[in-house]
Amino acid sequence: MSDFDYKLHKIIGVARKKSQESLHASIYPLGYQDGNYHFQPFSRDMQKNIFLHNGTVFGYKFRDHLTDELIILHIRENEVKDDPSKDVYSADYETPIIKYDHTPIININKSGLREAIKQGQCNSYYKVGNRIYYITDADSKKGIVKYWPIEDGLFDTNNNMCRFGDDVYLIRGDIKYPFKYSDILTNEEIIKYIIDLIKQYNIDPEKHNEISDDLINVLGVPTDILNFRFDAFKELLPSIVLTQKNILDLASNPILSDVLQRSIKEYEDEYIKTYEEHNRETIKKIENAKVQKLKEVGDECLRIEKEHIAKINLIKEDIKAQELKLKQIIDKIKTKEAKADTIEQRFIDIEEHKNRLIEDFSIIRDVIGGHNQNPRISSTIINIESVTCSGEQITEFDDFCNHLTSHLSKSCFSYDSATELSKNLVRLFVAKNRLNREIAVILLPSLLIFKSLIDAIGQYKLRSISVGANWKSFDDLYCSGLENMLISANNNPEEIHILLLQNMNLSYIPSYMQPINDILIGISRKLPGDHNVVGFPSNLWIFGTRTAINEEAIPISKSNIEEYGCVEFKDYAYSEDEAAVIVCNKFITMEFVNSQREEGRRYKSYPDSYLD
Repeated sequence: MSDFDYKLHKIIGVARKKSQESLHASIYPLGYQDGNYHFQPFSRDMQKNIFLHNGTVFGYKFRDHLTDELIILHIRENEVKDDPSKDVYSADYETPIIKYDHTPIININKSGLREAIKQGQCNSYYKVGNRIYYITDADSKKGIVKYWPIEDGLFDTNNNMCRFGDDVYLIRGDIKYPFKYSDILTNEEIIKYIIDLIKQYNIDPEKHNEISDDLINVLGVPTDILNFRFDAFKELLPSIVLTQKNILDLASNPILSDVLQRSIKEYEDEYIKTYEEHNRETIKKIENAKVQKLKEVGDECLRIEKEHIAKINLIKEDIKAQELKLKQIIDKIKTKEAKADTIEQRFIDIEEHKNRLIEDFSIIRDVIGGHNQNPRISSTIINIESVTCSGEQITEFDDFCNHLTSHLSKSCFSYDSATELSKNLVRLFVAKNRLNREIAVILLPSLLIFKSLIDAIGQYKLRSISVGANWKSFDDLYCSGLENMLISANNNPEEIHILLLQNMNLSYIPSYMQPINDILIGISRKLPGDHNVVGFPSNLWIFGTRTAINEEAIPISKSNIEEYGCVEFKDYAYSEDEAAVIVCNKFITMEFVNSQREEGRRYKSYPDSYLD
């Protein structure tokens, strides 16, 4: 027992807890504050003699935030006795030391460390980077010992360490050999270094002076330092106790057999205990791994279950959608059945009105016999409207589409409807049919779409005609303005000509359109009439609209519009908010149309929405 009275001094130490939940902390006394307020370190023997419980003090109800900090404490003996078999102490501690100027614990750079060694500043403690250095005058020799932080990062068996903020410091240590600091190894490092050499190169420690120069060059260590390390290793042999790894590394070397036997004999119980602890830890890790694996499997099952539920919900939604489509199809079938009944009733009416059909035989004559080769000449003056534009000329297909979209939006079509209409309509305007002929006739759902189209074209000649219910031959169309448009288009090939036929289904379409159909199919090369136009001018388009089915309208069949282009007849969305769209003045020319026709765009089919 030492004569040192710890009750008369402030003790400096570091506190640790086995776990965060622990009530008490183990405080490792590293030294004390003397009468001059200087730090005086304890030796290991002093620690054990003064503080019997393995050189530690137990702090009662220790605060977690002071753990691993360098603190000042007053120790009171025997106030807490949780276990009578142990010497237990209680400590009053002050706040962590932030600035303790009288403690020789400082940080310096490497150059400063070299200067400290040269000047002989001993008994000082330094930290450089991640290395801890202690300069001592032990055995009247100057030197340095370095400490590499172990996994625990706080303490080791021979050199007490402490953490202050993010720094780790060596509080006590010693060395025996006067080498420069870059060559010094601790006893543990020397033992490991020599054992690794023996294992790798099968060196006899008793004959280390016979090591070849080539091997020394490979090791990269000067001969005097290498000899020093072997001599130090031999001095340490009587006290060396090997770890399990050391034993396995040296098991085949008879030179160290005495060390092995002594180590096993002295620490046999400890080895057994270590294996038991190791196995216990291994089993615990396995159990923890099982628990973690079960949790992962459970999480994965839960994830898969959620995915399946989501897929089932999607399938249910799809079933509902399909049921809705089926209902719509059934409704369409019912509508078609109602139309069929109507048609059947019309057939009955036709049967009942044979005499009227015979009187109207001229219609059948025009359909079957082709067309009148000499249409009558109209005495009515036909006016062709000419529209010009002083704006910008359009030369790109996408620009024309966007321009038409703007006009459709200005006509109160929603943006989506306007985009769909412009895309389909512009393609029809420059496309060819399945017979590789320009599409001369295009059917539109409404006059509003036609108005937006001609506004987008910008520069054209226009004639608008309303089909009459009494139209029965090509003469009716020819004399209503087609003749004038044919001649104008033929004489002005660089200008766009547009003929609008409104309410086309008020009369039987083939009765007045058959000669044009023959031209489009290729049966004829010239329309009837007193003109020099061959074929159908490529700069003339006929746009038609239909009226709703009523008592006066005539149903449209597939054969009526087989060679026409059609913009789908459906309910398009309108938006009042888009009526304020500002549209720039632009126009297209026949040069643009011809260049787009060269792209080879084809129109393959017509929408069923035009058929009755």
